[in-house]
Amino acid sequence: MGVIRAKLIFSREIHRGCPRSRDLPGVELGDRQEANLPGVQQQRQQEKREQKLKDIREQVAEGKLVIRAMTAEERARFPRREATPTRRGGKRR
Repeated sequence: MGVIRAKLIFSREIHRGCPRSRDLPGVELGDRQEANLPGVQQQRQQEKREQKLKDIREQVAEGKLVIRAMTAEERARFPRREATPTRRGGKRR
């Protein structure tokens, strides 16, 4: 039983140093939270969003995509939705 416990403790120590927890070199997790810097996942999402916006701008410039105002009929069919409050934190696993 002592060997299993030692393996669990050892594996936790190894995983603490994995690349996912060391996304910003020289910045500890607590420092990152205090500095309000985004994590790796947020950075990837932001990069993906910026790429999509860039693609849309290129399509508009090339004439492949047209952005237009809604007609009165469309506005009646698709009314404006109220902004839903964003959920901060989410569930932890």
